[in-house]
Amino acid sequence: MPDFESINLSREVRAEIITPVHVGAASEKILRRGTDFFWENGKLFLFDFSNLLKAVRAKNVPLGTLTNHLASNKIRELETYLFKTLQVDLESVSYRIINFSDDPGNEIRPMIRNGAGLPYLPGSSVKGALRSVIFNYLYNEINPKVNDKGMEKFLLGDYDKSIMRYVRVGDAHLQNEDTDVWYVNLFNLKNDGKQWKSTWKKGFNLPIELLKPETTTAFRLNLAKPLADNLANKYRKSDKLPQNLSRILTDSPFDNLCNIINDYTRLHINKELDFLKKYDQAPDSGLLIENMENLLPLTNEPNTCLLRMAFGSGFHGITGDWRFQDHLNTIHNPDEKNWMYSPTARKKEPARYKSRKVTGANPTLMGFIKLTF
Repeated sequence: MPDFESINLSREVRAEIITPVHVGAASEKILRRGTDFFWENGKLFLFDFSNLLKAVRAKNVPLGTLTNHLASNKIRELETYLFKTLQVDLESVSYRIINFSDDPGNEIRPMIRNGAGLPYLPGSSVKGALRSVIFNYLYNEINPKVNDKGMEKFLLGDYDKSIMRYVRVGDAHLQNEDTDVWYVNLFNLKNDGKQWKSTWKKGFNLPIELLKPETTTAFRLNLAKPLADNLANKYRKSDKLPQNLSRILTDSPFDNLCNIINDYTRLHINKELDFLKKYDQAPDSGLLIENMENLLPLTNEPNTCLLRMAFGSGFHGITGDWRFQDHLNTIHNPDEKNWMYSPTARKKEPARYKSRKVTGANPTLMGFIKLTF
């Protein structure tokens, strides 16, 4: 049996967070006020609940008092009781303290973490983003005359012979200090009865743990070019390999993939800019546009590529974007192939893809990472 090195080309890829990135944990891992964090005077105190219990026991106070507050969801009263009445030292029970000026409410969405409790960028998430890029590249190169349902199979191949089986991405490991908690706001369009205009959705402010810009990490990228060559030489029948694999695994597969990513991201950013410039009525739209324009030069740097991924990249950042020439069309012509629940109409309606998740006081779209091969 051939070994791993003999069938794969392997590179270490340096990943730099350009705009905040969030890959969420499972819903049961949501950080909840009272059991996972407290907030006081502009600071978030993240703690292990067992440490809090130990501190309460040290005060010779019945634990029933604590659990009763939690059971009745009297979180604010619990905070007063613990830190004013009992004078439990917040810092002594916290494993991390983060500056956060506004009261975050009762929940924070955390980053996904490994078994050691550290955040990481899953290889599966990076691979999912690469899959969308490769799909769109093949679609634009081939322009196939295939119905929607058969498009994925035609371009990428069946599951057992998919192009993506020749692409392996390792996890990128990080430290707790690489994350921060920011508000995510919703840049949205609203119809005033005459036309669509952009606005910030009231009450949406969502506190999320994010990988901070300028954070760097690395992961291993393996492309099974030697395996593909071996199979091509061994079997003459083309059905042994995905029919479009040679368009991806060229003689210089890493350079080719890097160029494919940059071409896709450049087009994606320009489509997003067209959308933002058309609907620039919301406050700070100019800053949002400027920050997006500043990303474009990163798609032209040698040996690097700019990839968009994960939470906040929206519908136009995933595989389904191949159906649209721009990011404006569905505002006036909703997508009849994808119906979504409308809180305003209180029913499902065809999707318009008119909202964007935006982070920071200096607004920016989420999910851009720079990869250096």
